[in-house]
Amino acid sequence: MGSEIIGDYTNQNQVNKSLKITLLFILGFILFYSDFMRDYVFKNLDYQIHYLSNFSADGFPMVNNYSDSLMEKLLEGKSIKTLSNLKWLFTMLFSFYFLIFSIVISYIIYKKKVIIKYAVTLYGIIFASALLIYGLRFLYSGYNWQENTYLISLGLMHFLQSSLPTLILILAFKLHLSFKVEQEN
Repeated sequence: MGSEIIGDYTNQNQVNKSLKITLLFILGFILFYSDFMRDYVFKNLDYQIHYLSNFSADGFPMVNNYSDSLMEKLLEGKSIKTLSNLKWLFTMLFSFYFLIFSIVISYIIYKKKVIIKYAVTLYGIIFASALLIYGLRFLYSGYNWQENTYLISLGLMHFLQSSLPTLILILAFKLHLSFKVEQEN
């Protein structure tokens, strides 16, 4: 009877491990393609803004509209200001979306609640840095200064809206756990 219990436990462990690997594979797949989805949204917003910014005085477009037909339909009739506001909204939504993925995937792997603190701290520090650097552009009116501070803050936000923070958290927490084990021995 004892060997049956051990056998059931081993089988249950194997099922749980297979389920965990399958779930991580699915989440990793979604996370990987989310990078492309984010890029699609922002590129099309930029294409539409560029198109709307290039009309002649008599109301004729001076450039082609390279927005995807689906996005063009969704964005039809929106002003440049509305599109710029949509970019800010999508920046916040995608940042939060990727933060959630960082937390969920890392938690599934390590089953430690402290990973939530690490993920929120990582996102908070980088987000605050991006805002601070973006704010610095208003201190000096030189074009190069404003362009450089904008590009640095943009790069930081692109990082947060990608799968890279998740990968960094997984590796950093693995290192953290290995150092912790090393200190205990």
